[in-house]
Amino acid sequence: MDGDQWPMFGPDPSNTGYTDSTAPTAPVTERWRFETDYRISSSPAVVDGTVYLADDADTALPEREQSHLHALDAETGTEQWRYPSGSVTFSSPAVVDDKVFLGESFGPHGEETGSLTALDRADGSVVWQFDVDGVVFGAPKVVDGTVYFGSHDRRLYAVDAESGTERWRFQTGSEVWTAPAVADGTVYIGSGFQDGHVYAVSADDGEEQWRFKTADHDGYDQFDEGGVFDGIAVSDGTVYAGSHDGRLYALDATDGTERWHFENEGVPASPAVHDGTVYVATWDDALFALDAADGTEKWQVSVGRVDHTHPVIAEHTVYIGTRKLYAFDAATGTERWSADIDSNAKSAPVIVDGTAYIGTIGKTLHAFEAE
Repeated sequence: MDGDQWPMFGPDPSNTGYTDSTAPTAPVTERWRFETDYRISSSPAVVDGTVYLADDADTALPEREQSHLHALDAETGTEQWRYPSGSVTFSSPAVVDDKVFLGESFGPHGEETGSLTALDRADGSVVWQFDVDGVVFGAPKVVDGTVYFGSHDRRLYAVDAESGTERWRFQTGSEVWTAPAVADGTVYIGSGFQDGHVYAVSADDGEEQWRFKTADHDGYDQFDEGGVFDGIAVSDGTVYAGSHDGRLYALDATDGTERWHFENEGVPASPAVHDGTVYVATWDDALFALDAADGTEKWQVSVGRVDHTHPVIAEHTVYIGTRKLYAFDAATGTERWSADIDSNAKSAPVIVDGTAYIGTIGKTLHAFEAE
């Protein structure tokens, strides 16, 4: 994708985790940091010199609080505007044309509803809002004038990006936590507890093309039956889906047939895929590099606790944030550099024009660049 932009989670519609942007080289220094009111649970978007960042008021708070979407100057970190969002904001924003699209959640007390909101990029004012009957944790994806997103109301939605009018909806078997992956006219989505499927549906009309059941194997009979929580990427005709059942699956994108699986302690976030290699962080507290053809391990490194943060790739380097922001050689796993951050990361790093952005649960967005 265009290295001057990081317009949405992934950072492309198919969630490959790859950008052709210039990346910071060692030694790195912190250019600026921005302090938010609450923890940061999602990745920012960076478009045309502006960083769009959501903070998260957290479901554990005893009273309703209000998160915000912040628009920051990418050079200085100065806030340009802020939008008062829902009480829980796990969703990464998507920035396309003149709008910012944000999944909002209202809870944890009361009705626990959500919405997809379209904001004016210039000032953060609301253009339209599409309400749903469940919280929206997964990031929206915008492709060819349509916004795709899922909700805890067990539905995947397609909404017109200009007007906010619903185009179609698709019913899943359980809550949707994941960001959709969109590739070659198909939308791929995962479902959570008590269902644990990967679904493939037509981007045009929402008709189901196939479904694949995770946790459908001997030795796994826990109550939650696996679950796919933000763990899907699509590349070269293969769908890579991480499950809480302790496996990363490689599925044929056309019919959902399993090609291979990689056993681990569970995949809490999306893998990244580039140049024949799949990079995945697991609850083994490790980052793995796997051969995309057959799932064999190329290398692994210990990165500490992985909490819904996934790897990204730029300039033959794999980046991931846990207790630090790490940069590893993509071919060998050798550490190129690391940078201290104020606390654990719960979101993926973003690489744009020689700068690495990483948000933390310590309420800080760090911006690192080469010295």
